[in-house]
Amino acid sequence: MHGNGNDFVIMNSIDSNVSLTEDFIKNIASRENGIGFDQLILVEPPKNHEHDFLIRFFNADGGEAMMCLNGIRCASRYIWRGNYAPTRKMILETLNRITLVEPLGETKVIATIETPNFYKNLELELSLKKLINTPFSLIDAGNLHLCIETDNLDNLKLKEIYKKIESIIKPHQINVSVYKKNHNNINIATYENGVGVTLSCGSAAASVAFLNFKEGLALDIISEGGSLNFLMANDKLIMQGPTEFSFNGVMNE
Repeated sequence: MHGNGNDFVIMNSIDSNVSLTEDFIKNIASRENGIGFDQLILVEPPKNHEHDFLIRFFNADGGEAMMCLNGIRCASRYIWRGNYAPTRKMILETLNRITLVEPLGETKVIATIETPNFYKNLELELSLKKLINTPFSLIDAGNLHLCIETDNLDNLKLKEIYKKIESIIKPHQINVSVYKKNHNNINIATYENGVGVTLSCGSAAASVAFLNFKEGLALDIISEGGSLNFLMANDKLIMQGPTEFSFNGVMNE
C-alpha cells in the first residue's frame, strides 16, 4: 500500500504472531532484490483492551519507528478491507501515541492525534546551530522532526543536508524536512531517518502544519507524492489523506 507515495508492506500479526528480524526487514525492504518499501507495518492485537489494534512501524534499515501518519491511514484501510473490524471509527495504539481513525469515502482516511509540540534539547540545538545557517525547529509529532524553512526548494540537496548533521541527529531518530510557504499551501521535502528521501511523510507534514497554523484555517502540505490536509481543533491535529492498495502477496520465509 501507499499513502501519497509513502509506501508500506503491511503484515497481519492479528491471527498469529509474526516474528521479525533485522535481516528479514532489510531483505524485503530492498527495491532491487526484495519487495521494497519505506516502512514495514505490523498490525497486532491491542495491549489496552479499550483500543482496537496495535500498529508497529519498522524502517527499511530494520529499526523500529515510533509513528507513521501515512502508515496509520494505510493500516486502517487494511483492517477495514480485510474485515478485521467494522468500517467505522477505531482507536489505534502505536508505541507512543493513540490515534483516532475514521474512513472518508472509498480511499481517504481521517486521522486525529494530539497536537505536536516543540522538542526541547538545548545541547542538541546548540550542536545543530553550528552546522545549520538558517532558523529551524525541532518538533515531536510522534516522530521527531527537524524542520527548516527555505524560500527555494528547487535543486534541493536534501541528502547532503542530512549527511552533514547525521552524526548529531541519528542517535535521536530525528528526520529532516525542508519546507517553503505558499499562502495556505506549504511545499515540503523530507529525509526520513532509516529510510532516506521519501515521496511523502505524514508526521513531517504534521510538524510543519503545526508550525504554520492560523486559527480556523486548514492547511495543505504538499510533497512530491501528493497533498495532505490538516486542521487543528480542540488541541487535536486532524489529518485527511489518501490510501491506495498496490498488491497482495504471501511470504514463505
